[in-house]
Amino acid sequence: EDGHEKACDFQVGMNGKVKAGVSFTPSSVLRRVLCEGISWCLVSDRQGSSAWIEELEVYRLIGDEDLPFELPSYSISEEESAEAQEKIESLEEALKAHQEKFRRFRVRAEMVSKKKDAEIARVTD
Repeated sequence: EDGHEKACDFQVGMNGKVKAGVSFTPSSVLRRVLCEGISWCLVSDRQGSSAWIEELEVYRLIGDEDLPFELPSYSISEEESAEAQEKIESLEEALKAHQEKFRRFRVRAEMVSKKKDAEIARVTD
């Protein structure tokens, strides 16, 4: 594994190459991103399957230097992607903190409720 973990369907290995013995011919490129100097394409075939593969793999699978479809512009820059990832991580940390605060609130509310129930039971006896 080369450190590039990409979302792929069953047809593509973690290295961005279509697995041997699998018939997959891209019919379009839906998205194109540049990540750590490697151009990745979200491709789909005529059956509706899709996968992230390296751009060079798209050309290899088509078997021609001229693709029968247009390659879209890159979706976002590496810097924008890194900023988005940092924002995601920050939001995940904030979410965990809020979930913990809410958990503590629920525990306290349950304790108060049980204390009130016990007080009511004591008074009514």
